[in-house]
Amino acid sequence: MKKLAIASRVREHVINGRVSSIDFEKEMDGVGLGFIASLAGLVGAWSLVCLISGLCSAHGPINFFVSWFMAVFGF
Repeated sequence: MKKLAIASRVREHVINGRVSSIDFEKEMDGVGLGFIASLAGLVGAWSLVCLISGLCSAHGPINFFVSWFMAVFGF
C-alpha cells in the first residue's frame, strides 16, 4: 500500500507490516546538497591537478610563478 499526499508531500508506505513516512522535501534537499558537494570536490581536484601539471611543465615553482607573472603583465 503506497500513498502520496500531494499537499504535504509525505510518502507513506508499508514495510514489513509497519507504516513509515518519508518527507520528500528533506530527501530532495539531501540529494541536492550531496550533488553540489560532489561537484565542488571534483572542481577542487581538477584545479589541484592543473596546478601540479603546471608546476611540472615549468620545471619548478619559481619558473612557474615567473611565467605566470610574465603572462599576466605582458613581459
